[in-house]
Amino acid sequence: QAFEAAFYYYSNNGIGRTTLLPVYGQLIASTALMLASDIAHSDVVQQVINDILKNYPDADYDLNAYLQSMPFSFEYLKKMFKNEVGMTPRQFLTDKRLENAANNLALSGCGSSISQIARQSGFQEPLYFSRLFKKKYGVSPKNYTPDNLEPPTTDSDSTKIIL
Repeated sequence: QAFEAAFYYYSNNGIGRTTLLPVYGQLIASTALMLASDIAHSDVVQQVINDILKNYPDADYDLNAYLQSMPFSFEYLKKMFKNEVGMTPRQFLTDKRLENAANNLALSGCGSSISQIARQSGFQEPLYFSRLFKKKYGVSPKNYTPDNLEPPTTDSDSTKIIL
């Protein structure tokens, strides 16, 4: 579906080409990365990951409601996810949203405002988005450039687990 949508927006020279195409590109790239990953997750964790990857650009996506709809305890799911992925489902969702926003900001000629990019990346509040973005990338979204596409390295537990 993402490929079809990307092709549609690429074929039509409207606003979708400059604003939505990068979002679909990021979705496709994230999906391909997950499929190519050597890390095997349990079926439950993989199901949560897939749902997050499918819905992260939606600002109305309710991760907690999704997790509570599963036939496991909410706390058990969070603990299982963190053990396998290295972060909580909420952190994973926020990280995907911030990566998407960084990619959109890095596009030359995007012409979108910070509020638009925040909303397209799944954030309802631009100020909250800006605060999280600056915390992760060390620079405000307004001052972000492709040169700082990679976040600063940190000595976090998730980095240690991945390594």
